[in-house]
Amino acid sequence: MYVRGVQLSRSRKIARTHPRCAMVAVSRRPTSASIVRPAETALADLVEAGFEGQEAVRILRPFLAYIMGSLMREVGIAPGLADGAGVAGARPWSAELEGHDPEADFEFGLQLLAQAVAAGARRADAA
Repeated sequence: MYVRGVQLSRSRKIARTHPRCAMVAVSRRPTSASIVRPAETALADLVEAGFEGQEAVRILRPFLAYIMGSLMREVGIAPGLADGAGVAGARPWSAELEGHDPEADFEFGLQLLAQAVAAGARRADAA
């Protein structure tokens, strides 16, 4: 997925290649312009799409949380549902849980978030 020329999958590949660096990067407050710039670009895109101020920031926050959480799970910093062990009632889906495709899961989650934003915008336009 691209956000005005920023390829998210490239960032994820780098994080998977260097998981310790990913852990440091997601656990620190961003101070470098190269780290802050993608968020600024995303906010500019949201403003261009018609979202303003606090609304644009509130849309951006769950996307950032999702991206960072997905990276943490992929590099093994945060737990995921790898085999359903310890998850009550997960046994019927053990094959699906074992067949984890990080790229497809990530894109699916981004699409869900984008659809939620679009649905919220449609409701606001209808009001």
